[in-house]
Amino acid sequence: MKKVLKSLGLTLLYIITYYVAVLIVGIAVGIFLAVKMIASGQVGTDAASGLQGEIAAYTGVILVATSLAAFMLLWLIFVIRKKSIFSFISLRKIGLKEAGIIATAGAALNILVTYIMQYMVSATVLKDHVADFEKLIKPLMDGSFIGVVFTVGIVAPVFEEILFRGLIYNELRKSMPVGVAVLLQAVAFAIFHGNLVQGVYTVVIGIVFALVYIWFKSIWAAIAIHVFYNTTSVIMSRVPDQSIFDSYSVVFISLSLILGAIAFYLLWKFRLMEEAEEEIIEEPIVVEAIDSVSS
Repeated sequence: MKKVLKSLGLTLLYIITYYVAVLIVGIAVGIFLAVKMIASGQVGTDAASGLQGEIAAYTGVILVATSLAAFMLLWLIFVIRKKSIFSFISLRKIGLKEAGIIATAGAALNILVTYIMQYMVSATVLKDHVADFEKLIKPLMDGSFIGVVFTVGIVAPVFEEILFRGLIYNELRKSMPVGVAVLLQAVAFAIFHGNLVQGVYTVVIGIVFALVYIWFKSIWAAIAIHVFYNTTSVIMSRVPDQSIFDSYSVVFISLSLILGAIAFYLLWKFRLMEEAEEEIIEEPIVVEAIDSVSS
């Protein structure tokens, strides 16, 4: 029981640390923008709305700054605990072939989830929460293509994978079965996004990302599938004629199912190969130990 409480306590600490970073960056950006507006003579009754507009324009910068600040605070926690955050999250390398398969899996998963969510939003109570989702996501998706790919497609996935799969999952795994740890970190991941629409599908992809992390024993694998999942959203949002996704929905869904099934099968096969290689490596060590004892 003590181990469970310790794991849950550290999980809560990591999440609180992120929100401390949000607060620090928010105050700093708020002061900077307020001073900027005052210096430019933007004061009066419209100052508050003007400040909100400025903050929205700096959403990408705030996301990057918050991620960096949160990581530094988390790194400091591990320094205090006399542990290496890099060893804890596992920076095991993955090959280019595996990275390509992971990228395909991430893109296919995104397309499939997008179509499923479109149906769920139109047919369930989720349609009442679309406005909240769009209000939250719009500032993140505005801006230049390269800028959004960097913030939404790279920075956010890197930090979220370190936090949820690298730190939270590993802490929970110390005191509970793998399945329970995977589910709890996925639920935390969903709540973290702060709206019901994202919460529904982030539970599912949080489980998938955790499985990829477990199969490859590397945070890079989880980061890769998350990066290509998010980047696919950015690319699809920039297609000039959005009606193409409705007109050819059967084609897109079929391709995502086929490519996704192949990619995840190959990832599963790779996992089995990895386990077999580890058994081969460990076997001589065991034999040598037995021989040394018997001699």
